[in-house]
Amino acid sequence: MCDSNSHDNECGHQSEQNISMKNQSVSQAVRCLFRDTVKRKTENCSVCLKMKKTAGLKTDQGSDYSSNEPCDMDFVAAQNLVQIIATEQKTQGDRTEELLLALKKTTENEANQANLVKTRVMDYVDLFHLSSKNKTVEKLAEELAEILLEDINRDVPGENKTLEALAPPERKMVWNNLGVLPAGQYYEMIQALHQVTNDDQNDWRKVMDDFFRLGITLSINSVGGGTIAQDCLFNLPRRTDTNINLGALKTESVNIVIHSCTFEMASQIIEATRSEIFTKMAEQMGAKGIQLYAVGSSDPSSLKSLDSIIPLSDESLSQIVIATGAIDLWLADTQNIFPDTIEIAHCYNTAVVTTDKSNSLPGVECIDSQCDQEEIEACRKRADKIITRALESYKKRSEVKRADFPHTIEAMLGFNLESLKQRFGSMSPIASALNTGKIKGIVNFVGCLNLSEHFEKKLTDIVDILLANNILVFASGCASLPLMEKGYCSTNALDKCGEELQKYLNGKFPPVWHFSHCVDDVHLMLLFREIAKYVGHPVKKLPLAELTLEFSKEKEFCSALFSRMIGINSYHCTSVPVYGAKKVQELLCDGTKELFGSSMIVEAEPKKLAEKIVTDIDTARSNICWR
Repeated sequence: MCDSNSHDNECGHQSEQNISMKNQSVSQAVRCLFRDTVKRKTENCSVCLKMKKTAGLKTDQGSDYSSNEPCDMDFVAAQNLVQIIATEQKTQGDRTEELLLALKKTTENEANQANLVKTRVMDYVDLFHLSSKNKTVEKLAEELAEILLEDINRDVPGENKTLEALAPPERKMVWNNLGVLPAGQYYEMIQALHQVTNDDQNDWRKVMDDFFRLGITLSINSVGGGTIAQDCLFNLPRRTDTNINLGALKTESVNIVIHSCTFEMASQIIEATRSEIFTKMAEQMGAKGIQLYAVGSSDPSSLKSLDSIIPLSDESLSQIVIATGAIDLWLADTQNIFPDTIEIAHCYNTAVVTTDKSNSLPGVECIDSQCDQEEIEACRKRADKIITRALESYKKRSEVKRADFPHTIEAMLGFNLESLKQRFGSMSPIASALNTGKIKGIVNFVGCLNLSEHFEKKLTDIVDILLANNILVFASGCASLPLMEKGYCSTNALDKCGEELQKYLNGKFPPVWHFSHCVDDVHLMLLFREIAKYVGHPVKKLPLAELTLEFSKEKEFCSALFSRMIGINSYHCTSVPVYGAKKVQELLCDGTKELFGSSMIVEAEPKKLAEKIVTDIDTARSNICWR
């Protein structure tokens, strides 16, 4: 249930903080539609007068919001929700399209075909039931990319092959019976935006059905398609024990991370940092020098021989390093960088630069370089450009908090369906542990890093209670950094677990399993689908939950929505900003229980929220006769 006591009910209006679109950058097309809608529908509405400011429209000077007759609050709230999810879908869809085009381009160029991860391609070929007879892996990868692109760009009704391949059969039946089975990403976006820009449309419930369709296409097509392309191009992370040497980061210097850089390029950058010109520039900006760090390497032994470069971690921990806020420039010489790293870098205004334009990714600046013996001088000039760019970034990032870590963090990372199958042979042992109660339940923690003062304590308070009750925790996204910092992702935290969970982990696994980025819905959905297959119950009946503490970004809200749509309850410390729209609020919180078999539970007190999760997991176990 949702806690509605904390909102501002004065005159039945939403508070300023609940206009979730404020200060958001959206695509021009969506912005124009939204502005047009607001202009035509908000002439006499107290709430919508505030929406006019959000849309950038003029309002009468001295307008008294409370003096105007409000319009249908539920319809306005439904419009807002469609706007939020359409914005996120456009953002994720564009990124996915870039990845799929890169995958297709890789299959067409013989020089790039070696970059294909053939085992991953064949895994998805089997999942999509594609015929491999007399076809090369490259041809199959191209066919896979075309299917995914077609489902994203379809503007007429048709079969959504991505959804058919990825979604659990039980869910497809539920969505179809409810009339929310989507045709494709852009088709559903066009239909939804038409509903909210149609002057004759005032049916909030119909708009909410469009909202649910967009929620499915966002996770299945926009995010799922990108996940598949990324797996085929970069492979899945490997489960590994690693150390994050964050204690070596110098918060008062200009910090440059070299990620998979060649020895030649690194040597030239070191020389550039020693330049008297650049040293003085750094001092004038208030920095205590320029420091280089290494994350991963195509030639580790060579880079480590350069004593001016401090090793931080392997490439699997790239997001954690950036999330410290201490990195001014991230240099990927061979473009060996995960797209999600770029997204995290943008959150912290970290410049991401590559010296290889052959495989460009969106959001990356390219300073091209070919450092062979004949072009050493050109390489030096490019090294100078890189240092200059790092200094510019340092100056622009003066407001970004640079975290100071006094110690090395130990963590076990790289959990996913594939790595668990490799470790256990199948998902049967985990499913069995869930059945017998060695693992009472699984809570998937998802979110973006929130820099508020109490975020870390809220999170650890909840996780401590879950672990003490033998509930295993999955963590995704940069919000899991506090858990890593506190050691929850290492075996050192096993004493926080209840007796049964501690016995099951047996000193070999940590109590918190870190998976991937915050919108990696597909990998987790496939994992839960696999568990459901072994225990013989649909996902919605299993003792599973999703935890998202706060909605600091649209994608957190969208990820929680998709969890509920596949039948998993979502738990939060803050509500979705739909106060005043009682019908929409009831539908989002309790109404989805009847529709999808799941609810949205909001409790501002973290420990009470954790206790509610434990109670609901016990109830779920009891309902399927598990002890």
